[in-house]
Formats: sequence, C-alpha cells, structure tokens
Amino acid sequence: MVLRIAVVLCLIGMLFFLLLMAIWKTLVGSHSLEPAILSEIDQLHNALQAYKEKHLVYPPCMAEPDLDVRKRQFMEHLHKVYPSSTYGELPADFDKLNNYISANYKVPGGSGTVSLDLNRLDPAEALVFWLGGFPTPVSTRAGGGQPIAPSRLFGFNKDSDSPLKRSLVSEGIDPLGTRTDARFDFRQERLVDIDEDGWWEYVPTPQNNGSALAPYVYFDWATYRRASTSPDGLGTVLYPADPMLADMFGTVVPFAKSYDPSRKDWLQWQNPDSFQIVCGGLDGLYSAPSRISRIEIFPGGESYLGPTFAGPPVECDEMEADNLTNLAHTTLSGDDPGAESSSKQWINLAFVWFLALGTILLAILFLTLLMKPTERKTNGPEPRFPGVPTDGSP
Repeated sequence: MVLRIAVVLCLIGMLFFLLLMAIWKTLVGSHSLEPAILSEIDQLHNALQAYKEKHLVYPPCMAEPDLDVRKRQFMEHLHKVYPSSTYGELPADFDKLNNYISANYKVPGGSGTVSLDLNRLDPAEALVFWLGGFPTPVSTRAGGGQPIAPSRLFGFNKDSDSPLKRSLVSEGIDPLGTRTDARFDFRQERLVDIDEDGWWEYVPTPQNNGSALAPYVYFDWATYRRASTSPDGLGTVLYPADPMLADMFGTVVPFAKSYDPSRKDWLQWQNPDSFQIVCGGLDGLYSAPSRISRIEIFPGGESYLGPTFAGPPVECDEMEADNLTNLAHTTLSGDDPGAESSSKQWINLAFVWFLALGTILLAILFLTLLMKPTERKTNGPEPRFPGVPTDGSP
C-alpha cells in the first residue's frame, strides 16, 4: 500500500511539474513579440530624435536614387554634424573620402573580408551607421583577419576634425580608446550583414537556423519628400533595391498619409518633417516578392502602383499586413498587437486552468483506484461456521 501511494505521489508530482512549466510558458513566453518590436522601434525613434536635438538635423537614409545627390547629401550632413571637419561637400569630396575608407576599413563580409564602400550604404545599414558607427575592422597584421575589438560596432573617431579616420597607433594599445560609443544599444547577436557588403543591418529578432529576416529600415523626410517633387521621382524610394533581396523579403516604401491620383503633386506624407522606421513584422517579410514602385497609404496599406500611380488602389498583401512602424502602435492593416497579445494570453490562461483541473481530477481518480481495498479470492464458499466443514464430512 505504501509503495502504491508513493507511485501515485510521484505521478502527481510529475503532472504538477508539467503544469507549472505550462503556466510559466503562458506567463513569460506567450507574450507576442509584436509589442516588444514596437517598443524597440520607439527606442530607435528616440535615438534618432536625440541625434536631431544634438545636431539639428536628421541623418540621410542613403535611399536617394540620384547618385550625385546622394553623395552631396552625405557630405553636407558630415559638415553640419562636424563643422570643424575639412572633408568638403562635393561629390568629388565624397569619392576621395570613400577611397580612404575602402583602404582603411577592411571588415568581415561574406566568406572573408571586404573593403567598406560608402556607395553601398542603404536605408537599413544607414540606421546602424549613423547610430552606431563603422563595423569593427579586422587586423591587417600577419596572421590577422580577426576583428580588432570584441564589439561588432567601432563607432566614429573622437577627433571631431576627422571623425571617419582611424588612429592606427592608438588602436594598437586600446582599439576602442579613440572611438565614440554607440547612440543606441544594438544587440550584438542581431547585427547581420545580409547583402555581404560589410555594413551591418539590424533585425528585430535573432535569426533562427541561419534564415534571414528583414531588417529595420530608416527613411528620412528629406529623401522621400524630394523624390515626390522631382521629375520622375515619384515612387523611386524603396528598400531593398537589390533584386535578390527584393525576391527574398519583398520591398518596403515610405508611407503616405493621403494621395489623389488625379493630382500627383498633391501627396501628403506620414511624418513629413522627420522620418519613418519600418519593420517586416513577425513573418520577417516586407511584402510578397516584388520590386514594384508604389505609393502606399498608412494605415490600411492601400497602394497605387507605378509607373503611372493612377489607380485603382490595391490592398496590401498578407505579408505586408503585419508590418510595424514608428507611425502608430498598430500594424499596417490597423490591428492592435497589444490587444491581440492580451486576448491570446487570456486564452492560454484558460487552457492552463483547464489543464490544472484535469490534473487534479486525474490524481483523485488514481488515488481512489489504487487505495480501494481488494477482495480476497478463495477456491470455494466461505464456511458458515468457523471450523465446521461445508462438504458434510464429520
């Protein structure tokens, strides 16, 4: 009997252990990632606002389709942020600076090392660059090839006269001693180089099994407003421009608030004087595989497709519907991730309580069955009087 009770208690203990694990998973692990992503978008938003408050200008997102204009934007921004620098502001000055960077910043990329190229910076990488600085270069000494510092981000040089230079002598003693700190706490495991050009992108969740996820994308107001007012510029600002990445993640564009196709010059942007941050949502995709230029309305996701942008508008596809932005705490389709997460949590809690009740009833049933007294078996009827045979023998 004691052994039976011990077995029952062990079974009950195992069942309650499983129950507690389920409760823990419900209370800790069942929260949707969407509110966490929106919180991080808020933090990135605040970091860019702090950048603006310090330097009086937002950094360029490097999505300008005109290459010379993009080069000029970059150099003019450097001069505004570092007024004592002598880099110049012309496209030719950009090329000179880029040659220096390519020669002095060798970083991990692809299956080996690559030279950084400012022409390759895109709206996802510009977000990390302006808030975190350069990727950490590798050692060029014999037998090197490894990053010279443990951090994936190398910041900028503390010398405001030449913030993009490297101080090779000082780096030999303390690689990060002459470098600035990041303006945002980028999680190292989520800095990735999807296009293998050496520049980091930042993804909203860690990559699983090596599968690529669409990174956060940054669009500055000057770029999308200029593109909509210049000849043939409407709908030209999008990410990614690389056809291979567009087939992998789809594409994303800055969002408009309203648009009248009968008056293409009448277009109102969301955040017309600041910037937009966009994330691919939980599916890690911006849209169905596409490189179609479009004007997309937020919220709702209705799009006017290029090259005419004349309509009628088309609805956002399923992969676009869960995209998240710094425009509102809702998805592109208008769903409230926080409310949805709360609803799912109540459903999970109800399931856990149902499991708890079932576990208790099952334990009671086991105890009842195991503790029920067993009847003694005999080969014949019990004698009516003790000591008196029942077969009639004397």
